[in-house]
Amino acid sequence: MKRLTILLFVASLAATACGGTSKAADTGTTDLKPATEGVPGVVVVPVSGRNHVNGHVDYPTSPPAGGNHNPVWQNCGFYTVSLTNEYAVHSLEHGAVWITYTQSVAQATKDLLAAKAKTDPYLLVSLYPDNPTPIALAPARDWDRSGHRFGDPRKAKEHLGFATETALRDGLVETIAWTRANRETVRRCMLQHARFVPGLRAALT
Repeated sequence: MKRLTILLFVASLAATACGGTSKAADTGTTDLKPATEGVPGVVVVPVSGRNHVNGHVDYPTSPPAGGNHNPVWQNCGFYTVSLTNEYAVHSLEHGAVWITYTQSVAQATKDLLAAKAKTDPYLLVSLYPDNPTPIALAPARDWDRSGHRFGDPRKAKEHLGFATETALRDGLVETIAWTRANRETVRRCMLQHARFVPGLRAALT
């Protein structure tokens, strides 16, 4: 399976955000290659995995741009607190764009981000004290928003370079076993969609 890449865009908005220049921080992006789009500050971050895992994940960049993540995602919206990286990365997998900001960002800028988050269901905005600049942006991969959740293994191989190694019957057996062993995780994930399905919350609580 070929290695996936994702863009991490670091936008230095010092002039509008905090009235001065910012210092570069050690974010793990120093040795990364610039993206082919040629936009200053955009680099390609290799993503070595996209699996559901429990516990802490050591990401190569800060903020992270992709990789293994918690089974539960972070609901999109505007947050004035720091979020758990592993939840936010799961949101990226589902097509979200994660904008992070530091306390130095002007309130007017925060208000603009909050207003944008209200109108875009795929926008996640949060405080991130370790940002390399006042504002950083981790866009989703192109195929995340394509609507292609490949049930056809031929499509997955063509578009993602991914080939299945498990027979369908064996995969179903393993999926059912995992679901039974992780009922609480499944319930929490379903609750995150409760606002879209009338009566679901009552059925799960």
